[in-house]
Amino acid sequence: MKTVIACASTAALSLLLVGSAWADSVSDSCEKLKSDVAKWKDDCPDEHLAAEKIVCKTKDDLNAMLKVHKTCGEKKVAKATAPKDASAPSDKKCRATLPDGTTVLAEETGKLMDCLKKLKEKVTTDKCTGDTKTFEYLTQTEVADKWTKGTKAKVTCPKKP
Repeated sequence: MKTVIACASTAALSLLLVGSAWADSVSDSCEKLKSDVAKWKDDCPDEHLAAEKIVCKTKDDLNAMLKVHKTCGEKKVAKATAPKDASAPSDKKCRATLPDGTTVLAEETGKLMDCLKKLKEKVTTDKCTGDTKTFEYLTQTEVADKWTKGTKAKVTCPKKP
């Protein structure tokens, strides 16, 4: 009889330990999701408030937190993949300068690739004279009202007949 009781109490203790470990993982998982939503509070203020009310003790709390986390995640994805504001200007300013950046050779405005193409055409027209075979210059674009350091560029002058 003592052996049966000892086995039964050992089994109960094992179940208690397993149940406690499972409860900890539920609580830890819930808290992790809750901390993610807290980090995203600027993007998901409503979900952040809902997450603060969840206590993360039971499986139901974990499920509720999963729903809040999913909703917030969907909002973040929608915001990241939304088309940019159509009223925002898509034109960029670009310019060509001497390699040291001191003298502006040409300036253009337009979509970036078109802008750079027009610059190349202007530099080719202006600098490919006489015996010039190649001409090196710097292309710069304007970002937040400041010119970038620039990228080296080179035009190969067309052969003269």
